[in-house]
Amino acid sequence: MTLSRPAIVFAGAALVAAVAAFFIVSPRQIPARDGRIACDGTSVGLGAEAPWQYVALFSYDCAATAPVADRDARVRLALDYGYPSLLVRDIGEAETAQIVAAAIEEGDRGFFSADPYIAASVASWPEALRSPAVEAFLATLPGLVATTSGPFDGPMLDSAPLWHESHFAPQIVEFCARGNCPDGEQGCGGPVLRAAKARVAQSGAALSAVQASCQPSFEWLRALRRAGLVDTACSSAFQINGVMQGRLELDAPCYDPQRGLGSLPVSSPADTLRFLRHVRGKRPDAATMEIVAQYFPEIATYLAQE
Repeated sequence: MTLSRPAIVFAGAALVAAVAAFFIVSPRQIPARDGRIACDGTSVGLGAEAPWQYVALFSYDCAATAPVADRDARVRLALDYGYPSLLVRDIGEAETAQIVAAAIEEGDRGFFSADPYIAASVASWPEALRSPAVEAFLATLPGLVATTSGPFDGPMLDSAPLWHESHFAPQIVEFCARGNCPDGEQGCGGPVLRAAKARVAQSGAALSAVQASCQPSFEWLRALRRAGLVDTACSSAFQINGVMQGRLELDAPCYDPQRGLGSLPVSSPADTLRFLRHVRGKRPDAATMEIVAQYFPEIATYLAQE
């Protein structure tokens, strides 16, 4: 299938627009940094010679104290490495909230998965900055502490992932048994997939059948991502362009150590780092190493020596 130009342009457009806005705001007063760097590779099971750029991939503390003095560079580091709670110190809560909301609109669970403090950070924001949809999305992230102890409700159902996850299946079944998930409410590209999620949770219906119920399109793939019915470890641009070009199967994991990144149509610093995090302990193939060297030459040099 040939990818149309609009799919390339608009995949992840909400997040791209939200991020771009924060590199043109007026400078802020940044507290002085003391230069102490918590980036010893041995603390995360790497060699002592591991560059901080690689250590930060596995250490939030290293990313938080990395030797990056420029404000915009620190913001990009937080975005690329997937530590959104670090954004608050440089761009404030309100602007961070916009980036978080844009990532959630794209169903980008991978943007949050490595940040151990994002749920607590959002929970501390003023109520006006944290909508029920945002709190529900973060509360259903695998491995993260819920931001709310409230009942399992509509926003929770909409966000609870079923891609290789069974934790939420009983709650989805119970919620839908009360008539909250009628068939026919979901068209291709709509905001939620409640009835389809109920079928998967209750009867073990194949995710692939739900995924194939509509022709691939930008809105349909985003709906599947928001609902957690596909792997969302990667960015929306990476997955949507890969699927639309026929280079990535919709029911396959985003990142495959055997395939690498070289055969896929989209590479970015963020997806490159997420891939390296995913395949830690395995040497990337030559094509992937070329992409790593393009964005992070220090990491490529280190990996080539291992």
